[in-house]
Amino acid sequence: MQNEPAGYPVPENSDDPAVATILYDDGFDPSQKEVCLFVAYAPDGTIGQGLSYLIGSFDKMNIAVVLCLITEKPAPEISNETRSICRMVLARRNTGYDFGAWAGMLRAVPALWNASRLYFVNDSILGPNENFESMIQHIRSQSESFIALTANWIDFYHAQSYFFVLNRDALINQLVKSFWNNLPDYKDKVTVIRQCEQRQLGLIADAGLSSHILFPVDLRHMAKAGRFNPTHHAWKELLESGFPFLKADLFYRRKISIRGWSNFFPEPYRQMVNQQVKEIMSTRFPLTIHPGSKRLTHKSRYKSNPVYINLRIMSKRLIAHLATRNG
Repeated sequence: MQNEPAGYPVPENSDDPAVATILYDDGFDPSQKEVCLFVAYAPDGTIGQGLSYLIGSFDKMNIAVVLCLITEKPAPEISNETRSICRMVLARRNTGYDFGAWAGMLRAVPALWNASRLYFVNDSILGPNENFESMIQHIRSQSESFIALTANWIDFYHAQSYFFVLNRDALINQLVKSFWNNLPDYKDKVTVIRQCEQRQLGLIADAGLSSHILFPVDLRHMAKAGRFNPTHHAWKELLESGFPFLKADLFYRRKISIRGWSNFFPEPYRQMVNQQVKEIMSTRFPLTIHPGSKRLTHKSRYKSNPVYINLRIMSKRLIAHLATRNG
């Protein structure tokens, strides 16, 4: 990696989609506080009960939540429930993926750099269960500059970016700040992974800082899976080690059995996970039935064109999904 991260300054233009607009601010000062930068996909500008539970878990641990809603709805109204668990709410168009949103938040609220610790989190996780508090305490006890929950071996070893932390020494480091301040709005997911997620450990090392993976997984799983992703191929081992989440895409995108997941999420946590899955299915995969046709229009967050799904196939998937939901 070069001394300065590759990137282009984002123009200071209110019409720029990279700009995050502040919708709600209770006036809090992030200086010397733990702050969670939470990015959530909310096409209609609202969040459901399941996602509120996840966000509220940080608030209960005295971590101030700054929420960024990824939405096309101009100036969505912020509910009283959302205000009760967030110190600030921003909105941003659906561009640049999570890294673009996090960079936009840091540009919109430069005072966030004064925090004692920043948590970078997105809505691709389900839960948490009762192990969340102990995980946060574990993070607080770590002295490393950069902390990620898990690492991935796809392409090469790198930290996964659905949940990572920058401690104070990283937040004052000029190389780290330069990366985020000059981060462009990449248009495709592969570029974001290669230029952002996969570069984090190298960036931290080049800055002379330390890093730590909170839930390391036995490398022997690599040989079994080929392209190894611990949150998919070792989800059970992670939960057994105190990991408090499940990745959401296990429920709708991966051909990996998650039978028995509910054993790690006793009530009321199981109910919240089921609610979160329901919300994700309704926002990522809205379905429209065409009159007089046995077809559905399936508009996915991840694909630009509608995908037509045969009702018979969809019914089988729904039955299989309902069978696995209860573990």
